[in-house]
Amino acid sequence: MSIFQRIAIVMLLASGSLTIAQPAWAVITRAQRIELTQVGGIIKNAGENYLQGKFEESGKLVEEAQSRLEKLVAEGDMQLFREADSLFTRIGRAHALLELEGIRLAPFAKPEPPQPMAAPKPEAPAKPAPEPATEGISFTKEVAPILVQRCGRCHVTGNRGDFSMSDYATLMKGPAIGIVVAPGSPEGSRLIEAIATGSMPPNGNGIPAAELKKLSVWVAAGAKYDGADTAMQLTSFATTAGQPARTPAAAIRQSTGKESVSFAKDVASILVQNCNGCHIDAMQTQGGLRMDTFAQLNRGGDSGPIVMPGKADMSLLLQRIKGEGGNRMPAGGRPPLSDEQIQMISTWIQEGATLDGKSPDQPLRVMTALAWARDATHEELMQRRTEMADHNWKMGSPEDEPTQIETDNFYVVGSVGPNTLKAVAEQAEAALSDAKGIVRRPEKQGQSTFKGRATIFAFPRRYDYSEFGRMIEGRSLPQDWTQHWRYDGLDAYAAIVVTPNDEDAQIKSRLIGPLTSLLVAETGDVPHWLSEGIGRAAFAKSAGRDNETVDTWNEELPVALAAFSKPEQLLTNKLPPNQADLISYAIGQFLIDRAYKPKFDKLINELAAGKDFGTAFVTAYGGQPKDVLTAFGRWYQANAGRRGR
Repeated sequence: MSIFQRIAIVMLLASGSLTIAQPAWAVITRAQRIELTQVGGIIKNAGENYLQGKFEESGKLVEEAQSRLEKLVAEGDMQLFREADSLFTRIGRAHALLELEGIRLAPFAKPEPPQPMAAPKPEAPAKPAPEPATEGISFTKEVAPILVQRCGRCHVTGNRGDFSMSDYATLMKGPAIGIVVAPGSPEGSRLIEAIATGSMPPNGNGIPAAELKKLSVWVAAGAKYDGADTAMQLTSFATTAGQPARTPAAAIRQSTGKESVSFAKDVASILVQNCNGCHIDAMQTQGGLRMDTFAQLNRGGDSGPIVMPGKADMSLLLQRIKGEGGNRMPAGGRPPLSDEQIQMISTWIQEGATLDGKSPDQPLRVMTALAWARDATHEELMQRRTEMADHNWKMGSPEDEPTQIETDNFYVVGSVGPNTLKAVAEQAEAALSDAKGIVRRPEKQGQSTFKGRATIFAFPRRYDYSEFGRMIEGRSLPQDWTQHWRYDGLDAYAAIVVTPNDEDAQIKSRLIGPLTSLLVAETGDVPHWLSEGIGRAAFAKSAGRDNETVDTWNEELPVALAAFSKPEQLLTNKLPPNQADLISYAIGQFLIDRAYKPKFDKLINELAAGKDFGTAFVTAYGGQPKDVLTAFGRWYQANAGRRGR
C-alpha cells in the first residue's frame, strides 16, 4: 500500500465525512441531488459515531444510507450512478471497518451500472446481427473513421479545448487536464461519457447508437491499436484504410540554438498561412500529407518524407513550392510563396530541419502563436489579447452586449451592471496584490505584472458562464464551478460568475485562486498541476475557516488520494481532472507551507530567469518532481489535522 493510500485511510477515519464528487458532465434532478446530499450526511454521522466508539449506531446509519442509495440509483441513469459512485465506495469501506469491530451488517455489493435503453425493434425484424466480439473492433478500420466523421473539425484536424485526437498516440494521451480514454473501462472514459450524455458533439445531434456502442466495445476490449504506427493521422484511416503504412517518421532533430531560422516563429507561420485547408486543418488531405504538427510534417505523405535535413534541393517540400517536379504549391489558385519565404524554408532545411517548439505533437497553429507571443512587445500582446477577448465574448454570449473596463493589469469585460463590473476590476487588482505575496517573482518598476495584461470575463448568471465554457473551451464546466482560469501562452484569462449581491470581499476571494494560478503559469513552462494547485492553496489560505468550497475539497481528498498510488499518475496526466485538481490542491498547500516556501520562491525565480521547468525544479528542490511528491505524502500525513487553514 502506497503512502498516499495510507493517508487516505487516516483522513477518512479522521473526518468521518463524505461529499459527492462532481463529474464533468453531471446533470441530475434537484430531488436526486437532495437525496444524495442527505445520504452523504447520514454517512458523515456514521463516521462520527464510529470515532466515538458507537459501532452499533454507526452500523445502523450505514445500513440506512446503503438502502436509500440503492433505491435511488435503481431509479436513475448512468449520470446518477456516476454521481453516487464515491458514496458506494465509502459505504464499502465503512462495512470493512465495522466488521472488524464485530458489527454484522446487511450484505453489500456495489450495483452494476444501468444499461442504456435498447433501440425499438423494426416492424419487420430481420435476423439480428451477432453481438460484436470484444476483441473484434478494429481501431484503424472502424473506430478511427467514426472519430474523423463525428469529431473531425474540432479534435482531429483541430485542437478545440486543447484536446486533439489527430492520431492514436495523441488521443490516448489526452488533454492537459487528463485522459479521456480509460482502456477496459467505458464508464470511466470521458470520451464515451461526453457522447452518451449528448455533450459531444456540441451540435446536439449526437451520433448513431450503433457507433457509440462500437466505440464502447472497443474501449471495453482495452482500446487497442491495430495499425503500424501510433503516430499515423486518423484521417489516413478514414480515406485509405487497408493501404500499406507510410514510411516511418525520421528522428526529430531538436534545435541547437545556433540556427538562423526558427521553425516555430518563421517556417510554421508560413505553412499555417499557405497550406491550411489542404494539408493543415483539412478533413481530407492531398497525397496523404498532413502538416498539422511537426511530427506529421516530418513523417511526410504517401510518397514518403518531404524534408531531407541538410539537403534542401532534394526535399520534396521545397521542390513543390518552387514548382519543380509537379504542380506548384500552394494549389487552388493561391499565390506562390515569395522568394523570401522560399529562401527561409530552404535555409531551415539546410540547417538541419530542426524543431524549436515545445513538442513535435503541438499543433503548428499553437506553436507559431506562442512563438509570436514570446517575442511580441507588451503593447502588441495586449492588443492581440483584447481582440481575442472581444471575439470570444461574441462567440460565447452573442446576445449580450458587454461593457469593458481597463486597469493596469486587466481587461475586464462582462454583461454585469457597471457598478458590479467596476467592483470586479478593483477587486481583481486587490486579489492580484495578494497573489503576488505568494508568487514572489521579480518585477521591474512600472511594468505590468502580466505581459500583455490578462482578461477577466464577468458573467451575471451560471448559465452564461457555462455557455462560455462550452462554446469557447469546448467543454462542460463542472456544476460547482463559478470561476476558473486559462493560459495557453498566447491568451490568459479568468472567468467568474458575479451578481449585484456579491460583496467586494466575496469577489476578491473568488478571484485570488484563478489569478494566482495565472501568475504561476505565466512565469514559465509550468505544468497544469502546479499552477492549479498553488491557485487552490492560495484561495484556501485567503478564505480562512468555515469556507464551504474549501471544506468540500478537504472532505473529498481521502477518496482522491485513495486511488493515487504513485506520483507518475499526476505527472503524466493519467488521473481524471477532478481527482487531479484535488491532489494538486493538497500539493499546493505543501509547497507554500512556511517550512517549504523558500524552495518554492527559488523555483519561481529560476523560472522567471528563463530556466525550463525541469532544470528550475531540480535547482530549487534538489530532486525530481516525483521525489518531492513523495515528501508531500509524508508532510500531508503529519499535517492532516490542519488542512485548508
